[in-house]
Amino acid sequence: MIVVRYTAADPRGQANWFQHELRSDDLVLIRECHTGGIVDETLVPEQADGWSGIRYLLDGPVVARAPGRCVELRQGDAFASSTVGTAPVRSLTMTTDVLHILWRRDSSVGRSISSSAKLRFSPLTDASLRRVVAALAADDRNAPCPSTTVHEVLVALRAEGLPVTPPTVDWAHPTALEDHAVAHAIERVAFPLSSRPMSVDLARELGVGEHHALRRANQYFRRFHLCARSWREYLRGQRVALGAFFMGRPEARTDRVARLLGFQSPTSFCHAFLAAGLASPREVQRELLA
Repeated sequence: MIVVRYTAADPRGQANWFQHELRSDDLVLIRECHTGGIVDETLVPEQADGWSGIRYLLDGPVVARAPGRCVELRQGDAFASSTVGTAPVRSLTMTTDVLHILWRRDSSVGRSISSSAKLRFSPLTDASLRRVVAALAADDRNAPCPSTTVHEVLVALRAEGLPVTPPTVDWAHPTALEDHAVAHAIERVAFPLSSRPMSVDLARELGVGEHHALRRANQYFRRFHLCARSWREYLRGQRVALGAFFMGRPEARTDRVARLLGFQSPTSFCHAFLAAGLASPREVQRELLA
């Protein structure tokens, strides 16, 4: 799940708008706010085929187009559509603010909407939708992750009768400050490529003992269903892949490539190739240059 924020303006002054997005494989939230410019702006996210969703009007008015009819929406109204591409939304004024909530049909998030319809939500659902808008707008790295409010919105929409399925487990939680310290320490010991990310290096960066550093690293990686050892093996695999790439050059020498990638010796470089199921670096080089 990623959050994207950007602002755009037409240099001729014909359009000014900003957009906040939250994206995952099966769910997309887009807050699209036009603050001035061309009156007849089309407000249609790029997702179309295979997606259902609703448009919730934060500020308007707008016209939502469905097959065979048009529906005018005002602040607090919503429009549910079984197919996103068949229900474009057009603004009627130069200031429009719309929240699009789209989900892939027949996915873990929800099913197809049976028919297009204009909706009016309860005050509790309205409050949930506005909280997720505020969470998307938060530009503070230490601010809570909006995933918690997204889960709350899905629960509220399901209570309104929409075919969405809130996850049975919590999504990502806010990142603790100590996780920032571990992440920054991992970054410092993992790069440049000539480094050897060992537990002693991580302990030195964190200013704690080696066992304490490993425990904190394992707590950090557990969120990704990994452990510190898996992380080290991943980095080792990346260096082996780069080693194979560098050995594809005719002037490459095993000792120079091993030193560049941080291996203790050409022998350990060769052992890493063998452990990865490859031939020796020289044999790989001959094969690549053949």
